[in-house]
Amino acid sequence: MNLAMQNDAMKPTITVPFDFSATAEEALRWAGDLQKTTGTGPIQMVHAINSIPPGTIETDLALIVPTDDEIAALERAMVEAARRYDSNSKRRG
Repeated sequence: MNLAMQNDAMKPTITVPFDFSATAEEALRWAGDLQKTTGTGPIQMVHAINSIPPGTIETDLALIVPTDDEIAALERAMVEAARRYDSNSKRRG
């Protein structure tokens, strides 16, 4: 492994849970500042979707699981939020 690869392997990864709330926006802003100060790679954002909300019994998953289009829209919105704080943000895939 060359020195450049070793340096990249040693950089920490910043992961931010993101639910589009004001608190998540603040966490993302803070992560962007941390990224700029430490020189880490792109910020990783995670948005978890609970496919079975509490209190639901035997619900048709097609009614509550996001469609591919809805997931793509969420990804685009997350990338736009990330770009406000991180110039290295890009959509996976």
